[in-house]
Amino acid sequence: MIIVIIIIISFYLYINIFFLFYDFSIYILYTFFFIFIFYFDVFYYLNIHIYHLLYYYHLYLLSIYIHSVFIYINFIFYILISFLYLFISILLFICLIKYFSTIKQYQLFHIIKLYTFISYFSFFNKNTHFIFFFIFFFIFFFYHLFCFITFYLLFIFSTFYFYSLFFFIFLFILLYLSLPFFYYFIFLLLFKISVIDYLKTQYQQSNNLQRRCYDIHKISVIKKQSIHQNHFH
Repeated sequence: MIIVIIIIISFYLYINIFFLFYDFSIYILYTFFFIFIFYFDVFYYLNIHIYHLLYYYHLYLLSIYIHSVFIYINFIFYILISFLYLFISILLFICLIKYFSTIKQYQLFHIIKLYTFISYFSFFNKNTHFIFFFIFFFIFFFYHLFCFITFYLLFIFSTFYFYSLFFFIFLFILLYLSLPFFYYFIFLLLFKISVIDYLKTQYQQSNNLQRRCYDIHKISVIKKQSIHQNHFH
């Protein structure tokens, strides 16, 4: 079971690495198109006459079209990767349930580090079920949907109004700079749900078990004492 969990997590990490390089390449292309569009916006809106302006403006329109296509591709990729995360997390959930159902109480603290690492990817345990991951998934989805709509509308708006392009670039940078803080907040929330709440539950169950054992032992001692006293009487 541990090997299966490690394989799934490794696959998950490879997807994240691929997703990182994909985003990096897309941002490079975005930067190229921003510079390209900004350059022709400057020349067009300042009415600076250059040779073959019509030809260059056709390239400018082509760049808008290509940039829009990349936005659509990126958005579709976000949807696909979100469903893939959901599928992998469900697999991890099943593996974790099977694994934690086989361990004993005294083995719990030997796997805290492993479970802490896994909880970063799985987002749930026996107590939280699926609802917290779906909350995370919908927040993730609607956040990127908002980014997509905002970027695309501002991009269209910036093709008509030159000064809005600065606001568009500023908002683009601001939203994507806030993305790591957004993920960090979600991670802390899920860490609290998955690990701390689970350990609290296990600790309470362990205490209840110890109390029961102590009560049983106390009752047995009292019975033995009463039997011993009755024997002498």
